[in-house]
Order: sequence, then structure tokens, then C-alpha cells
Amino acid sequence: MTYYFLVGSQAVATYPDIASIVDTWDGDVIRFDTETMNPPMLLQLIDGWNDYVEITEAEYQTIYNQLHPDSK
Repeated sequence: MTYYFLVGSQAVATYPDIASIVDTWDGDVIRFDTETMNPPMLLQLIDGWNDYVEITEAEYQTIYNQLHPDSK
């Protein structure tokens, strides 16, 4: 199973307005795959972001593409 998270206090406060994401935005998206990762790995990914919210795969892809336009 795969979970998707939006992390960062500013990012979570802005959610669900994902259209406002810009390069200077304080946040990131995380993809957590339970078949290849374990809970300590997830905790390591979110450590220091101060907040998180679970998002859909479509939201993850939209945000990821906005944050990393060269990866399309």
C-alpha cells in the first residue's frame, strides 16, 4: 500500500490550495510505500517538518510536478 503526505507547517496551512505552490514554498511531498519502507523510515522523512497531512495520489502528483517541473 502507498500513502502520500504533504509536509511542512506552511504547506499544511495552505492545503488544500495546491495551486498556490511555488518554488519558495516551505513544504514537500512524501510517498510512503509499505512494501519497501518501514515506519521508522517514514518518521525519518517527516522529522523536522513540524506538520503533515495525508493527501491523494493525484494531489501528490500535482504538487510534485509543480515543485519539480523538470522531472516530467
